[in-house]
Amino acid sequence: MSFEPIDDASFDDALALNNAHDEEVGASTPERFRALLSWSRLALWAPDRAGFVIIIGPGQPYDSFNYRWFSERYQRFSYLDRVVVRAEARGKGVGRALYERVFADARGAGLPFVGLEVNVDPPNPASDAFHAALGFQPIDVVLNPISGKTVRYMKRAVEPS
Repeated sequence: MSFEPIDDASFDDALALNNAHDEEVGASTPERFRALLSWSRLALWAPDRAGFVIIIGPGQPYDSFNYRWFSERYQRFSYLDRVVVRAEARGKGVGRALYERVFADARGAGLPFVGLEVNVDPPNPASDAFHAALGFQPIDVVLNPISGKTVRYMKRAVEPS
């Protein structure tokens, strides 16, 4: 699968897709989404813009509560901030391909793991099952005081290249 960067030409499409999935990833303003992209290590489209992924590496000024949780505990990590797959592309391997690209990026950068969070309340059993199948392990469960959501922090080690 070939991936393309989220760039100026595809920015509006990425923002619209992000905001169509605001319950899962949180809505964004154009300014905030541009800032997010500026902090990213990786911001890629799957083929045919079927979905995208945004990864933030360590040391960024990103003020996300969840990103900060990882930053306060680890010096080296790859934080999966968001992955969004269009409804019509789900179940076709797009999400798995995006995650494999994320793992390859972390491996190539010498980052020891990919971290993320999954909602516990409200529950997200499909996400739990997907991440377990990919080898993610739970680290902690925390109430995010900003969003009011309880999340499970997870990580998956990546083997060095």
